[in-house]
Amino acid sequence: MRLKLGHGLGVSGVLAVALLVATVPGGRTSDHLDQPFPGLAPNIDITDLYAFHPGTTTQDLSKVVFVLNINPLTGSGLHPTFSSTARYNVKVDTNEDAIPDILYRFTFSAPDAGGTQTVTLTMLRGNNARVTNGNGATLAQGQTGTILAGIGDSRVFAGLRDDPFFFDLAAFKGLHQFCDEFTRDFFAGFNVNAMVLEVNTDSLGDNANIGVWTTIETPNGSGGYVQRDQMGRPAINTVLISTGNKAAFNAGQPKDQFAAFGDDVIAHLKALDPLHDQARAEFLAHVLLPDLLTFDTSAKSGFLNGRGLADDVIDAELGLLTRGALPGDCVDGNDVAFLEAFPYVAPPQ
Repeated sequence: MRLKLGHGLGVSGVLAVALLVATVPGGRTSDHLDQPFPGLAPNIDITDLYAFHPGTTTQDLSKVVFVLNINPLTGSGLHPTFSSTARYNVKVDTNEDAIPDILYRFTFSAPDAGGTQTVTLTMLRGNNARVTNGNGATLAQGQTGTILAGIGDSRVFAGLRDDPFFFDLAAFKGLHQFCDEFTRDFFAGFNVNAMVLEVNTDSLGDNANIGVWTTIETPNGSGGYVQRDQMGRPAINTVLISTGNKAAFNAGQPKDQFAAFGDDVIAHLKALDPLHDQARAEFLAHVLLPDLLTFDTSAKSGFLNGRGLADDVIDAELGLLTRGALPGDCVDGNDVAFLEAFPYVAPPQ
């Protein structure tokens, strides 16, 4: 059975320590540019994954929204496109074995002269979700930049949006102190390409406890595909995986991650916090791996139960780490407001 992240100090504290002491070049926070230079092409580089119930004051537990973002650090006025050869996958484990039971796949045509693409969303279930060329049903198809009504009361959007991640990266890198007069959201003004899917909660099966992760695959030239990037929770690969292992981590499967990378994560945990003896580090590594965004869909979403667009991951981790002595980075929200209605991610800068 998969161990789940709880709201205790330990796990969030570990991630907060990592965020404070790790040295990452450029924008390598959350999952932005997580592989060593030259890394991945921007249109196959995952920035963040979200899974949440829509609604702010009152959440609609009958719906689940998945958001997958790529093309990190896209400046205002730029209009990158989705890869026309890659497959963008949102995978859902419904029985807690870290193997996909449902797969939502976004694929795109080549862009026309104006940059518009045709997006196709396919859903695969069971063994079809686990094999390279499984068969699935088309849920929606249409142009990027538009809201598409899909089969089964689903809704789909793919296009340029504001980057919803917010964090004072300069303070993190030691260029100034947290919460001083220089505090700012490093990601303000940047965009991403977003893929947004809303489905009925009951379409995910009878088990309310799901695990969600995303992968991006590109053709291998022999009729198959090679996995190039993967992400579940924010900062796992960025912070807890050694530089030489990052590409292999992105190419692997969650069910194999502890066997392949457990020792690496344990070593990082022990180095980041001297209070972690071997037994405690091993326990936490078993919680952090496999790298899945765990979500009890019967309950209100909010980090660490799923991940919403407005969830202040940094403040949650810093506050838990220091027991309130350092409550956060003083970047308390996104630079522009999120939308109340689908597709929820704010319009591009």
